[in-house]
Amino acid sequence: MKTIKRIFIGTMLALISVRTVLAEGIGCGGGLGVIGEFFCARRTTVEVGNKLNTALSGIVGFLTIIAALWFLIQFIIAGFNWINAGGDKGRAQEAREKITNAVVGLLVVVSAWVIVAIIGSLVGLEILNPGSILDKIGIV
Repeated sequence: MKTIKRIFIGTMLALISVRTVLAEGIGCGGGLGVIGEFFCARRTTVEVGNKLNTALSGIVGFLTIIAALWFLIQFIIAGFNWINAGGDKGRAQEAREKITNAVVGLLVVVSAWVIVAIIGSLVGLEILNPGSILDKIGIV
């Protein structure tokens, strides 16, 4: 019991004696070399957050458009296959399955957006707005 008490007191003293100078920030991109220079380049956190927002929003928006176009193409092809089935139940069933798969894929993409937004609001972070996360966690 004495050993545990000594370890506890020693740990508490070590934690209490930490100076604030040791916790100072190193600035935006400090210690990251070329990567830090690319993102920060002597800019403020808000400017870096805006650049990050622009990049990620562009990528996510592009991927969402690609997913929507893929859904539309698959849906149209399946519709043509169903029309051209000509009474063949096997081909009509394949077309129905393709339509179902396209709708499920679209629902997955939309659900991902909704789930990310809900998780972000529960955690208190705007995950769909990554620049604000930099501000909230205090990166200078």
